[in-house]
Amino acid sequence: MKRLSFLLIILMLFMFPIKRVQAVSNNTLNINSECSYILIDAKTGLVLAENNADALIRPASTTKLLTAIIALEEGNLNKEVTVSQEAVFDIGDGGMNIGIMAGETNLTLEHMLNVMMVKSANETANIIAENVYPTRKAFIERMNQRAKELGATHTTFYNVCGMDDTEEYKKHLTTARDMVLMAKHAMTIPKFREIVKQEYYNELPATNKHTEWPPLRTSNKLLWDNNEYKYSKDSKEYTYTVTGIKTGYTSGAGNNLISSAVNEEGMELIAAVMNVKDGNNAVFQYTKALYEYGFGNYTMESVVKKNDVIETVSVAKSKDGDKLPLVAEEDLKAVLPIGENNLKIEKVKNINTNITAPIKQGQVLGTVEYIKNGVSIGKVNLIAAKSMEARINLVFSTESKVFLGKGLFSWIIIILLLIYLFLLIRKSIRRSIRRKKRRKYMESRYKFK
Repeated sequence: MKRLSFLLIILMLFMFPIKRVQAVSNNTLNINSECSYILIDAKTGLVLAENNADALIRPASTTKLLTAIIALEEGNLNKEVTVSQEAVFDIGDGGMNIGIMAGETNLTLEHMLNVMMVKSANETANIIAENVYPTRKAFIERMNQRAKELGATHTTFYNVCGMDDTEEYKKHLTTARDMVLMAKHAMTIPKFREIVKQEYYNELPATNKHTEWPPLRTSNKLLWDNNEYKYSKDSKEYTYTVTGIKTGYTSGAGNNLISSAVNEEGMELIAAVMNVKDGNNAVFQYTKALYEYGFGNYTMESVVKKNDVIETVSVAKSKDGDKLPLVAEEDLKAVLPIGENNLKIEKVKNINTNITAPIKQGQVLGTVEYIKNGVSIGKVNLIAAKSMEARINLVFSTESKVFLGKGLFSWIIIILLLIYLFLLIRKSIRRSIRRKKRRKYMESRYKFK
């Protein structure tokens, strides 16, 4: 009977194979499993949670994130823009706009960037493209090229604002993973950070078409009124602050939100929640769920401390011994799961070969890079822990070596002859001195008698 039970258990195991369970399940986060989402460390790109992150989806107005990158990297923010009729009219069916008119003056590229990222006006994206590049088509080609450069290899854009209301524009696709990669880069640009954190933008000037503009409020509701939110960690309550970035919506794309947030210890995360078709507010609730998970389960852990000894190397031609400790030049902290053993982090050392004295204390002699799950979480210089002086060696120049090479035997003979001559002269002088002394002695002796 026992054998039969054992066989039945084995059979059931083969019929129902065990599957690997992800650390973060949809039930844990309470996010619709049909959505695409990903949460990363803003500094390193380390993934903290994800679901359908590589599914091709329509980005809607989150497209404007890449439009902004190109404008900031290649445009002149102070340039007054030209507003074409095509830019104003080509905004898609029901496309967001603020009513800029063809031929409107006194508007700069910086004004357009703010309106595009805060209010998500489609005409501003077209205006930006036409004023940074000769044509919108050329600008879009550059967008796709830049996306690939940033590692967003599954992104193909057909317009600058995210329209998807034509057959061609339905091929305007990206992934949640690609979007956070672009956002990670964008947040390294100070001007981008400044723009996307705003709840309101009220700095549009009077123009030849408008004497004033209404207040322009961001479509990112996580920035409305109070952008601070609670989360729990170790049974204590803390706060994180939302710092951007961009929403997007079309009926085909659903609701999308690329966002960023930072907590009290300076840990910054970036989230993409996309293809949400559960209502307008769901994308914000799902995003908050991601941040609560990320900030609640991860922390800034010390990977290495300044002056920690990482390696000991041999030093050639040193009078202070041949061993030199290499230490970390600075502290390194990284976003890691709470309580995780740092032994799971791989160290990749790159140290100079043939290290030779003299060495100065603090001299950089290599680097150490820390890798987790295939992602670099930081690199630190390795410096000399102390100074080391060189041994004093007698060194001959090339000319001296030649000189002492071919004629070395002749010079030895000459030197020996000179020494012999010197000895003969010294001997002759000594004999002469002795003779004089003897003569004086004899003279004095006979004179005395």
